[in-house]
Amino acid sequence: MIVILVIIIHELAHCMVSIFFSVKVENIELFFFGGVIKSEKTFVVNPQKEILISIAGPVSNLLMFLVAYVINCYIYTHELIYFFITLNLSIGIFNMIPILPLDGGRILRALINIVYNRNKATYVAVVIGKVLCLAFLVIGIFIMVESYVGFIIIIFSIFLHTNCHNEKKMAPYTHMRDIIMKQINYDNLTIRNIREYECATVVSVLKKITTGNYCIISVFSKRGRYLGELTEKQILEAIINHDSMLTLGELIKMNNTLRTGGKK
Repeated sequence: MIVILVIIIHELAHCMVSIFFSVKVENIELFFFGGVIKSEKTFVVNPQKEILISIAGPVSNLLMFLVAYVINCYIYTHELIYFFITLNLSIGIFNMIPILPLDGGRILRALINIVYNRNKATYVAVVIGKVLCLAFLVIGIFIMVESYVGFIIIIFSIFLHTNCHNEKKMAPYTHMRDIIMKQINYDNLTIRNIREYECATVVSVLKKITTGNYCIISVFSKRGRYLGELTEKQILEAIINHDSMLTLGELIKMNNTLRTGGKK
């Protein structure tokens, strides 16, 4: 009962911060070590907000740990209070391990997402996560010789490795969805300028578009002459309506032709 209570409070902390940022929570999936919040599909991930939402759970564990520790030391001592202290410390530390889909993994991805797009940020976070899973697996094998704890570590490492791999598979689709949904409301996003040569393809530029900003692409010739600029929306429309291998130079020419009504 205490375990369920702590996990629910942990997830409610995530929910409260999500609601504060006007992110609708559709449902919560609970596991024996934590849970996963499912937010609305129209939500565009902002790295800074994701960090605050992700860290809210472990912070709640830290606060409960501190309150229980003070009570145990200065007011009342009981084995259930000691269990409550240990449980919060364990869940808090476990969730801060930088492996997706744990809170620590989401924070790591969000930090990388500040500089790179979400797709690349997920890939880097997954690589780091898989390395850590392998390390935990090796540790578990060695510990298992003397304790059943090693077996638990092995199970956790396999479980986390599987989820890490799933996050990697979903990353391209999530990135595309976020960019499409971002076109609906980009009023509060900062502008990020991307400089590209005319020979770059629209699909290669799409991979560089970040979800935390609205990107404007400045296009230059091979000799460095400024040819014009393109918006995210124009890049998306080119991929959907034309060819993903269309170059930026060709897209600039198409837009100029449309703008002048086909007149030279």
